[in-house]
Amino acid sequence: MNQTYFVVTLFAFLLIILIVIRYWLNQLEKKSKTSDELIAWLKDLGQRLENSTASVDNKLTKNMDMFNTRLDN
Repeated sequence: MNQTYFVVTLFAFLLIILIVIRYWLNQLEKKSKTSDELIAWLKDLGQRLENSTASVDNKLTKNMDMFNTRLDN
């Protein structure tokens, strides 16, 4: 009787431990997926900012050249 009770209790305990580990791994996977999506978004944002900065820099350079040309004439 005591041995059967011990085995059933041990099995239930191990089952609960496995359920907790599975839940924890699922949460970790969700966080990892969210982190990957965030990193991809930040890289895309950085690329867009670089393109925008280059465009603004080109426009400013062009306007400055035009201004200097007018001053020289």
